[in-house]
Amino acid sequence: MVNCVSLVYFSATKTTQKNLRAIAEGIGLPVKEYDFTLPQNRSADITFGPDELVLAGAPVYGGVMPLLEREYLEQHVSGQNTPCVVVAVYGNRAYDDCLVEMEDLMTEKGFAVIAAAACIGEHSLTSEIATGRPDESDLAKSKAFGKQLAEKLKRIQIRSFDDGKTLVRNLPSAGKAADFDPVIALLTTAGEGKRKISFYYDHYEADGKRHHGRLPSGEDRLLSVSPLLIIASDDRYALLAEKDEGGIEVYFLDLMSDVKLLEDPASDTLTQAQIQALKPSDYLYSAHEIFRGKPELCTFEADWHLMTDIVNDFGKTAHLSSGSQTKVTIEIMIQPEAMKAWAMRHAPLVKILSPAYLVKEVREAAAELARLYGLP
Repeated sequence: MVNCVSLVYFSATKTTQKNLRAIAEGIGLPVKEYDFTLPQNRSADITFGPDELVLAGAPVYGGVMPLLEREYLEQHVSGQNTPCVVVAVYGNRAYDDCLVEMEDLMTEKGFAVIAAAACIGEHSLTSEIATGRPDESDLAKSKAFGKQLAEKLKRIQIRSFDDGKTLVRNLPSAGKAADFDPVIALLTTAGEGKRKISFYYDHYEADGKRHHGRLPSGEDRLLSVSPLLIIASDDRYALLAEKDEGGIEVYFLDLMSDVKLLEDPASDTLTQAQIQALKPSDYLYSAHEIFRGKPELCTFEADWHLMTDIVNDFGKTAHLSSGSQTKVTIEIMIQPEAMKAWAMRHAPLVKILSPAYLVKEVREAAAELARLYGLP
């Protein structure tokens, strides 16, 4: 069981430190601090055990964590399936990819990330932005978040791997999603309270950016549905919902944005017994693959309509090197066998450009497939 909280942070202006301390206060366990802001504090190797909860905090510099902090964590800090919460503190503009970067890094270093938070702090370059933040209200919210973490720890019953599982390590998927607890809680409230929700259902386009679905007029399409079930499959959640116009549809939570609880009563077309009898397998299929080998830099060209799949499947590991109205070019560090399988699955919308030997393998596989189906 978790018996203490360890604060691990870089905090040049003390705003990250203040937020972490407030979160720790809300958790209510004994606290240890590892402040490696100063150079003399960035030399010791630290390993955290499974009976500690690590709060890893970082200010956001240019949308990412400070390079000094990243290098220290990479070289000197490790976990033993240690539960971890990543906290980004930003100057009231945006935290961009910082939380994703922190989650990926901490996972690679042996931590199990169970939650994330973005907190406000006075801008590090000017006191005119987020002046005096975090203030009392901000710190009260951080403390409340800590109390929520304490309850979550009780629910998931984190315990040490001293029961014959010391060699177990988690392999996160490349497109691992963020913490959806708040959205799941809202959907649960809607489902249990028989109320509708509204949201935008998003996709990615050739510019690599996220866009709302649109009406034929070009306006953003705001959906209204009646939640039925939430389906979980490893790193991804899906909502099974009844549309206002009738019929059941599946929506992935990572593509839903601006989700709101409405006062409108939910559809009563289905009885509670009928809802409980719904089978997730009638609407979704999950098949997970693990590929061996060392990652290599692969480049592929794809129809831009696949951008949503690219983001969902590869997450931040995929780099958009160029894009047009019809095609995108992607660079990614990935196991070649995984790249080959993904390209074959999405043929003919994907063409691998490099490495050359992988292009040859895919070409030979395509030729063999054509022969198998009697094509010239």
